[in-house]
Amino acid sequence: MSILRFFSIPYNHDRLLVDTLLNEFPHFSHALYEIFFPIPNRISSTGRTLKQNDDYDNEVMDLIKKAKEHNIISNILINPGCFGTSLLSSDFFVRIIEYLRFHNAEYGLGAVTVSDYILGREIKRAIPKIELECSSVAYVDTIQKAKYWEDIGCDILVIPPDLNKNIRFIENLSSHLPNLKLKMIVNQACIPQCPMKIAHNNLEGHNNDGQIYIDICEDIYRQKPWLFYSSSFIPPKRLKDYDDCISIYKLVDRKLPTNKILRLIGAYCTDERYREKIDKWNSKIPDSVYEAIYQCDRNCGVCNLCEKVYKESNKKSC
Repeated sequence: MSILRFFSIPYNHDRLLVDTLLNEFPHFSHALYEIFFPIPNRISSTGRTLKQNDDYDNEVMDLIKKAKEHNIISNILINPGCFGTSLLSSDFFVRIIEYLRFHNAEYGLGAVTVSDYILGREIKRAIPKIELECSSVAYVDTIQKAKYWEDIGCDILVIPPDLNKNIRFIENLSSHLPNLKLKMIVNQACIPQCPMKIAHNNLEGHNNDGQIYIDICEDIYRQKPWLFYSSSFIPPKRLKDYDDCISIYKLVDRKLPTNKILRLIGAYCTDERYREKIDKWNSKIPDSVYEAIYQCDRNCGVCNLCEKVYKESNKKSC
C-alpha cells in the first residue's frame, strides 16, 4: 500500500510554476501540500534574499489566488536570521500584521513562516486562523523550545536540518507534542553541524547572499567528502523512516529553475519517469552507513565510520 505524503514546494518567481506542476504530476497533485515564497522586501527581509520584480506585490496576490484555486496552501516567509533593529519598532509589527491580515482575508493566504518568537506570537494573536510555522532558522532543538512555540499557537515546526538524522529526537518530539505538525527539509546538504550556520543566516537576513560561507562549505566537502553521509540530505527511499512523525516534507530552494523543481518532486514522489534521478539520489549514501548514522549519537571523533566506508569504496572503484 502506497504512503500518502505531502510536500512543500519552493516558489522560484515563475508565474507558471503551479500550472506546470499540476500538468506534470496529475497523479501526485494531492501531494502538493503548499507553496512557499518570500514576503515583499519592502515589508521585511526573509531567510534568503533573492531579487524581486517591480511587480512582485501583484505576483504574490496572483500566486495566493492560484494556490487556493487548486487547494494548495500558500505560505509566506518572514524568517531571516536577523531583523536588525527593525524588530524593536511598533511600526514593524503593524506593517507585518496589516499585510498578512489583508492577504489572508482578501485572497486566502494560508500560512506564515517566522523565525522570531515574539513576531510569531503577535501574528497569531492578531490573526488566529492563519497557520503559524516556526522556521528551521529558529533552531528548535529541544522539546522545551518546541513547547514554547506551541504555547503561542504554532501549528507547524520545521526540524533544524542538523537533526534530520536524529530519529530519537524526532520521535520524542512527535510523541510529546502530538498536535504540532512536523516538517522536514529533505534535500539540503550543508556540511553536518556547520560552524557557520548562525552567521550565514544572520548575513542573509541583511540582504547578503553569504557566498563566502558557501565557498567554505564546498571547500570542506572537497577535503572531507564523506561528511556528506551525515549531512541533512535524506534520500527518497528513506522517507519511509519518518512517515510516522513527519507531516510535510519540504523541498528547497527558491533559486532553482522550474525544470529542477520538477525533478525534485519527481524523485521524492517516486515518479517512474524520474527513475534515473531516484536511483542516483538513493545511492548517494550506502545503506550500511545510513543505518548506523540513523541510530548513532553523532560523536564522530570516536566512530569515523563514514570516512572508513568512503575511502574503502574509493579503493574498490579504482
